[in-house]
Amino acid sequence: RRLSRLINDVIDQSRIDAGRLPLSIEALNLADILAEVAEIMEPLALERGNTLAVTLDAGVVEVLADHARLRQCLLNLATTVLSLTSHGGVAIRARRQIRGGGAVVVLDVAGAGIGVSIDDIEQLFSPFAQPKLADQDQLGGVGLGLAISRKLARAMGGDVVVQGEKGEGLVFSLSVPEASAPRLRDVA
Repeated sequence: RRLSRLINDVIDQSRIDAGRLPLSIEALNLADILAEVAEIMEPLALERGNTLAVTLDAGVVEVLADHARLRQCLLNLATTVLSLTSHGGVAIRARRQIRGGGAVVVLDVAGAGIGVSIDDIEQLFSPFAQPKLADQDQLGGVGLGLAISRKLARAMGGDVVVQGEKGEGLVFSLSVPEASAPRLRDVA
């Protein structure tokens, strides 16, 4: 499975860089996607002694995104946060925000793990980057998941940003357009 995931990540990275990764953007029920992600991530959370909480703010229903790619982004972010958190809590929260003339849904993936130094935060999104962490040599994997997630989010009209510091954990915020709210510029 790990080898297959690595091969798929390398192929995805190549397709994204070449501008040849097809996306099927459609209105998606966010509760269904979050349930899928929680079901997949729950065993990893338990394996590391963590709890996993998923919340959807009132009024957040649908997003405009590619189903498989949105799920892939959330899984990459959750895997990273869970791998940095041991015997703690990891939370995924969906919230609505007005940004840049329209409504977006922001999916925060947060954990109170070991975190990453301020100097290494942006390096997390560089392909094949392996920032040094507090209590281990490097983050597992080959360093493609976060880079791919950011590029996929941007291709779907959103972004991925991260906040945190060493010893304080990380919060990844994935934004995608909201499907059910009218664009502000269309209303004016």
